[in-house]
Amino acid sequence: MTKSNFRILIKSILRYVRQLTKNPVIAVLTVILLIAAYIGLLYFALVYGLRHSSTSIFKSHGVGRKVGMNQRILTVVSATVDLSREAELLAGFRSLLMAPVPDGLLRTELLRSAPGAWRIHTLWTDRDALDKMRAATEAPAAPRLFRSVGADPSLEIFEVMVEHAPDA
Repeated sequence: MTKSNFRILIKSILRYVRQLTKNPVIAVLTVILLIAAYIGLLYFALVYGLRHSSTSIFKSHGVGRKVGMNQRILTVVSATVDLSREAELLAGFRSLLMAPVPDGLLRTELLRSAPGAWRIHTLWTDRDALDKMRAATEAPAAPRLFRSVGADPSLEIFEVMVEHAPDA
C-alpha cells in the first residue's frame, strides 16, 4: 500500500466516523483506535506466523507458497446407518485403520453426530493424493465401508483454507 493510498484510506475512515459522531475528537480517537487494532493484528499474525511456521497463517493464505499448490484437502463422506449396524460400522472402520493407507492420507476419523448420522473425515496432503487414491482400481474405503453396512454415502470435498494445529 502506497503512502497516498494509506492517506486516502485514513481520510475515508475519518469521514465515515465523523458521520457517526458529531464530535471530531471522538472521531479522531476512533480512527487511532482502529489503526492500533489493525497494527496489533498484523503484529500478532507476524509473530504467530514466524513462531508456528509449519501451520503458519501466512502459509494458509498462500504467502510463501504458490496458491493452489500443496493445498490440503478434506473429504467428508456422510451416511445414515441403521442403529442395528453401528457396531459393524465401528468394527469395519477399526479394520480399515489396520490396513496400509494410501499415500498422502494425513488423518482420518469416524464421527457420529446423532444416532444413525455418521461421517468419515479424511485429510489429504493435496488434490493429487486424493485423485491418485480415487483412480485406484479398488473403490475408496469410506464409501465402501458405508455401503457394506447398507448405507447410501454422499461425498463432499473441501479445500483447507486456514488450518491451526496447536503444539502438542
